[in-house]
Amino acid sequence: MEIIIIIPCLGLLAAAYIGIRNEFVARFRSRIVDTIFQSEDWENLVEEFGQISYDAMVFSFKRLRIDCWYSPAFCAKITRSAKSVILPGMPHLEWMTENLSGFGGTEIDGRTYYTWEEAMTAAKQLGDGWRLPTREEFEQLCDLGSEWQENGPHGLPGRLFGGELFLEAAGYRHRESGALSSVGTEGYWWSSSSYAAGSVNAGNLSFHSGGVSPLYGNGRAYVFSVRCVRNVK
Repeated sequence: MEIIIIIPCLGLLAAAYIGIRNEFVARFRSRIVDTIFQSEDWENLVEEFGQISYDAMVFSFKRLRIDCWYSPAFCAKITRSAKSVILPGMPHLEWMTENLSGFGGTEIDGRTYYTWEEAMTAAKQLGDGWRLPTREEFEQLCDLGSEWQENGPHGLPGRLFGGELFLEAAGYRHRESGALSSVGTEGYWWSSSSYAAGSVNAGNLSFHSGGVSPLYGNGRAYVFSVRCVRNVK
């Protein structure tokens, strides 16, 4: 009888210990993150490296198994550190100058790709008003004009829109085979819009060296790049 009573008690104690330990670890990680990002050193990093520091810190904290949702301060800091641009001809909209990363998706060769559902979720996690562009906003972007450039800031060719916003030809990951395709020759970027009323496909911007299509549509299980925007306040 004593053994029967003791064994369930040990199980309850073990479960309680694991719960307390996990809570402690989460709070400890959060405290570390908050402390780092409240320091002057972090502000200096942002001043000097901008988006590079954002990508590097997301990668570093992944290595430490610290995800951004452990700390609201982390999310706020990396969002503010992301560089952005307001294009002539689109004064109402602010564009991130780097691809979305660090919020889920699939990382391949240092680049992050998302299904449409993952992209919508990741943009919400980013917060601070950032979101996916609409199809209409991609159309306005293309109306500003673009030119193909062989040497992008991260080693891939791509298109420079409005003379200031560079989108690289990062290709895409196929929804069925999972293979990465068209890297260096084509770029695909999710919008928040459906391809058409009632369509199961989502709208996206696509391009190659010979032209641009701001109103293309693909199945939402395809895995594309993401560039976020927000309304100018």
